[in-house]
Amino acid sequence: MTTKKISTSQNKDRWALAALILFGHTIKHIYVSALNVTLLPTIKQSLNLSATTYGSVNLAGRITSMTTTFFSGFLGDKYARRSGTLLGISLFISGISYMMLSYSDTILLLTISMLISGIGPSMYHAPALATLAKKFPEKQAFALSLHGTGGSLGETFGPLIFGSLLISTLLIGWEQAMRVSSIIPIFVGILGGSAINYFLRNDITKKVNLKDYYSGLQIIFTNKLLIMLIIAAAIRGMGESALDTFLPVFFLENWKYSVNRIAIYKSLMRASGTITQPLLGIIVDKSNPLTLLIPSLLFLGFMCLTIPFMNDIKILSIPVIPIVLLLMGIFEFSLQTIFVSLGLDIARINKKESEDMKSTIVALMWGAMSLGLISPVIGGVIADNIGMQYTIIYSGILILISSLCLMFLKVRM
Repeated sequence: MTTKKISTSQNKDRWALAALILFGHTIKHIYVSALNVTLLPTIKQSLNLSATTYGSVNLAGRITSMTTTFFSGFLGDKYARRSGTLLGISLFISGISYMMLSYSDTILLLTISMLISGIGPSMYHAPALATLAKKFPEKQAFALSLHGTGGSLGETFGPLIFGSLLISTLLIGWEQAMRVSSIIPIFVGILGGSAINYFLRNDITKKVNLKDYYSGLQIIFTNKLLIMLIIAAAIRGMGESALDTFLPVFFLENWKYSVNRIAIYKSLMRASGTITQPLLGIIVDKSNPLTLLIPSLLFLGFMCLTIPFMNDIKILSIPVIPIVLLLMGIFEFSLQTIFVSLGLDIARINKKESEDMKSTIVALMWGAMSLGLISPVIGGVIADNIGMQYTIIYSGILILISSLCLMFLKVRM
């Protein structure tokens, strides 16, 4: 694909813009990862929730998350020059929702707070990734992987930061930890969003009205290869949503790991993804993304099938679990941006529509990965009736099915 040459100042501006988006994504995932890895399992024990109720509470956040993701695609295309405002609102709402969660001492309040907590983070990806794809057309996968690196940094440090807060003698309990920390995303959202809008001030964008938008959607949904990819992403999303929800709980309740140990293991998992994501982006820009996606999903799926049986296994007196999580982390979070990059490439068959609706295509891909919203409830029912370890196995089976879907897609391409 040929790309228009840009000046030195334009190149500096786009890298400054990328740095701001990456920083905002890091802040977002510090809070998302802390909630999933350390805070929600702690809240589960504090409120004495069953696994089914715990999965249902997670479902509440995932419902609003998926809905907002799809809607953010339209907003990102319609207000492309004001993407900073959307990203700022995303972080602002995230901070408010964490403040609300800190006062959730009943299941009803917890559910309402989780509904709101799903809105903020899900507004970020579509406008952020679409902006990066437009600014870096010649190295799209690499730019998107940098965005993913920001998320991985947040996923690495979030559990460690909040795990330390939870055991600190200065702060007593998860409520105080959330109240004190909720101010940061609000502050970053206001300042960061304004700065991003500054770097987009000279962009020329086409105004998108609802009629043109729906016409574009019809064209996108006639792309059979894209639909196949969305289905594969949705099944993967089901597997990983169950895994992300219940793996920390499995460590906490079944293997009696401490919150801090779980935070360290989960951070180790994300740290490996932080290092490898840019490299994987470079590889994808120069090759077929499916050659990376398929074996990565096969590996993740098989690891999920075996994790419940690894607690007592050691190699040279070294526990296997941290090694396995380190290897899984190389691929788990990285694959999301590769799915998105492949979706944009497939949609480019209809060049006009793909250029005018990048944010919507990103939202469709990211939203597909959020379609696993019911999966934590299924996982909770499995855990309550036959055991938490079978919920982890269930997640692995779904990830393997996703890899099979991609094999079929590769044959058709």
